[in-house]
Amino acid sequence: MNPNNPTGTILTAAERARVVEIARRAGVWILADEVDRGAERLTDVETPSFWGDYDRVVAVNSLSKAYGPSGLRLGWAVANEDFVQAMWRRHEYAVISASAPSMFLGEIALSEPYRGRLMARQRKMMRDGWELLSAWVGRNGELVSVAASEATAIAFVRYHL
Repeated sequence: MNPNNPTGTILTAAERARVVEIARRAGVWILADEVDRGAERLTDVETPSFWGDYDRVVAVNSLSKAYGPSGLRLGWAVANEDFVQAMWRRHEYAVISASAPSMFLGEIALSEPYRGRLMARQRKMMRDGWELLSAWVGRNGELVSVAASEATAIAFVRYHL
C-alpha cells in the first residue's frame, strides 16, 4: 500500500492523513502492505508507516523486498494486541513455526548495521537496474515506454506493437 505494491507510488503525508480520516470516519481497518518500504528509488528516506496513525491499522512487511533475503520467507505484522493475538493463533494453526535458521538470520538482517547495509544494497541494485531499463527504453522508444516509479524494483513496460 505505501509504497504501493507493485506500482511503487508513495503517498504524501496529506494523502496518508486522508486515508486515515476516511477509515476513522467509516470505522474500518487499514491493511497497510509495506513490503516496499525501504525500497525508495528517489531517496534514502524510508516511507513513514501507517502504524501509529490510527488504532485500526495492521501494517505488514517482510524481508523479501527492501531487505533482499527473500529465501528466508519471513514476514511480520504490527497491530493492536488483540489483533496480534488473533493472528498468532491462526498462524500457529497454519504454519506451526518458521525454521530456526531463518529466524536466526532474520534477526541478524533486521539488526544494525546489517539492516542498513541490506537496504542500501537493495536500493543500489534497484537504482542501477532502473538506469539500465531506462537506457534500453530510450534506445527503443518507438516500441516501448515505461512509467517511472518512486519505489520498488518493479516496472510496467508498455509495448507499442
